[in-house]
Amino acid sequence: MFEQVIVGETIAGEAEKTRKELEKLIGVYNSSTFDIGELLYRVKKNGFHKNYGFNTFLEFVSELDIKTRKAQYLVKITETMDELNIPRNEFEPVGIAKLREISSLDLYEDGDPAIYQDDEGETHLISDIIKGLIIKSHEMSLDELKKYVKIIKGFTGDNDLVWVNICLNRQAFEQTVQPALSLCKKALGTTGKNDEGVAQDYSDGKALEMICADYLLDPANSYLGGQNAA
Repeated sequence: MFEQVIVGETIAGEAEKTRKELEKLIGVYNSSTFDIGELLYRVKKNGFHKNYGFNTFLEFVSELDIKTRKAQYLVKITETMDELNIPRNEFEPVGIAKLREISSLDLYEDGDPAIYQDDEGETHLISDIIKGLIIKSHEMSLDELKKYVKIIKGFTGDNDLVWVNICLNRQAFEQTVQPALSLCKKALGTTGKNDEGVAQDYSDGKALEMICADYLLDPANSYLGGQNAA
């Protein structure tokens, strides 16, 4: 019994030590990540990428050892917090994952402050919603936060988003699927321009939707149960 107690205390002590070391390292990692976000935002805001010989910020990012998507959401976090004058000591404790969701809400729509209209018809500034989420995020799990942000964006009911994982033969993807998606996006045109003035293509998801719709509407496929089937 005595030996079991000693062993139990040893394991408990080692477990607590491991947790503290892990939390410390995560804290350092997160702090470093926010530093990277601030520096990237400084480059984009001031157009420093042109000093480096790049026409756009994304071209500059592509030369760095960081995924473009990560660089984009780190910049969006920093940009949003800067726009709302929220100091780093207030938003950093929220964490990267939650801030990524919160900052995915756009502050402006067609140049005007973005608003959200709730079910009762009342309107709320997205900027106020973001400020509220920074405060309340400590009481919300990441999943709860994601669901709330989806509601604000209108991604509910039929507009809800789903992720589809499809495994394909590489040759089939490169020679058939990818060219078809590219061709469809070319036909769709662009969704507009980003803040750097670069035209943005429709997503692969939208292209896939249109390709499938065309297949269903093709009279030749009606006998298979397409939309035109009797």
